[in-house]
Amino acid sequence: MTAETMLMRVGLGALRSAAAPVIDHRFFGPVRASGYDRDGWLWESLELLDTPRGRVDLSFTAGLSGPGPEHRSQLDAIISRIGPLTRASASMVLTELARHLGCPPDDRLEWRGAHLTDREGEFGLEYSCGSWPASMIVVWFEQSRPVSVRLDD
Repeated sequence: MTAETMLMRVGLGALRSAAAPVIDHRFFGPVRASGYDRDGWLWESLELLDTPRGRVDLSFTAGLSGPGPEHRSQLDAIISRIGPLTRASASMVLTELARHLGCPPDDRLEWRGAHLTDREGEFGLEYSCGSWPASMIVVWFEQSRPVSVRLDD
């Protein structure tokens, strides 16, 4: 059994009981593995990344070596299209917020972060909203179209 196979089998349970390695990525800064799922290792950026659209929190689905050039390309594509992506997801977000809050929500969505997969058109965007500032709203995209909304408070 290879080391990679062994790590994949132990997954998050082993990472919780041991210090997960931190990689100092040349673009994303320090990132740490936080678990494994069927799609790969889950990595979290330990610092906010400065972008032309503000400081954002990032996470990644990647291999054992952490995020690669494909993740950076995916982030660049998201940054260049964040306005249209946000507008495309706004009605779905507002419907879910109205259902959760029981009233019409404030429609000011502010981009806070992304989950990058390196698979074209498949990613998650994180937002906050004036109606519920303490929450995190996650919109999952497939084929660059919003397909689901999750509210985390």
